Amino acid sequence: MKITTIEKYNPGITPTDGLARSKAKGLGMITNAEADEILNEKAEQYKEFKDYFACWTATHIEYKAGATEATVYNDGEKPTKIPFPLKNGEWFECDNKWGIPNGKPSNSSNPKARRLWRYMDSDFKGFVLRGGFDVFDVDGRRDVGCNVGPSGRYGVLAVRRKPCGHKWKTVKTCVKCGEGKAV
Repeated sequence: MKITTIEKYNPGITPTDGLARSKAKGLGMITNAEADEILNEKAEQYKEFKDYFACWTATHIEYKAGATEATVYNDGEKPTKIPFPLKNGEWFECDNKWGIPNGKPSNSSNPKARRLWRYMDSDFKGFVLRGGFDVFDVDGRRDVGCNVGPSGRYGVLAVRRKPCGHKWKTVKTCVKCGEGKAV
């Protein structure tokens, strides 16, 4: 997976701006599951991209106040209903393709567990934020924010979801996506 940087955590951008800037480059924002791979404490990529976390993901979630079910999808996918814990700031195992912590209750000593942040008393519909405010701490890297409004300003990373159909400005750089090639 070749990751393209869009915006660092500081100053950050809104998820709508992150999506637009990614699409303008023919890319898609990383998904929550892809962010999880980068945030893994053993991942070499984390060192390269740590200044982009906390970051927005292309994973969307929607739930009602007090609901134990949520609708989740990655940008461009069909929405799917999943069980959703009715606890905020608690640890749960992740065993779904979206990386949403909704499995068995757990704790921070379980490497398969992630900490879920959600609203308890209000509805939510929005992008999933990945990595906590203290991503230098291993526990912060495992925070999954399902409660951050669209005006929040965070980092954005992107990947290519489909071929660009390169248009080479020079022999080295594509006009559409900025990707380089060896000459």
